[in-house]
Amino acid sequence: MGSIIPIIKKVFSRLARGLQKQLEASALGPLYTELIWRSRHLYAKSWAEGYLDTTNHPHRNQIVEAVVAFSPVYEVLEVGCASGANLICLRCRLPKVRLIGVDINSKAIEVAKRHFSQKGDFDTIFMRSKEDNMTGIHDASVDVVITDAV
Repeated sequence: MGSIIPIIKKVFSRLARGLQKQLEASALGPLYTELIWRSRHLYAKSWAEGYLDTTNHPHRNQIVEAVVAFSPVYEVLEVGCASGANLICLRCRLPKVRLIGVDINSKAIEVAKRHFSQKGDFDTIFMRSKEDNMTGIHDASVDVVITDAV
């Protein structure tokens, strides 16, 4: 009996992935993706906090270098910032630049605000919003817009 449980889990996982791919490819794809990310903190409890532990991932340095290449940079917007790992890296390299993070997940924004305020950074702004409705950010009002795996 013990050997059948891993097989059942594997089959269920494949079926779930197949369903997910079909949903993402359908007309419901954008709504499905929005629902998953908006509610991720409900099924992956420590996701937002754990995301802060990824600041050492090599691709983050590539993002920072790409932003720095736009010098001079005064304001950077990250769309889909989660809890702010890229913005943490940017802040280290660009201490005087105004940073704005936008994400659809309210828990991620809460974690980001708490992390930055605990570091004494009250200049970085975080907003919960969809990428297609960022009120308060006007066209051509930032120097660089980044997004990572959104």
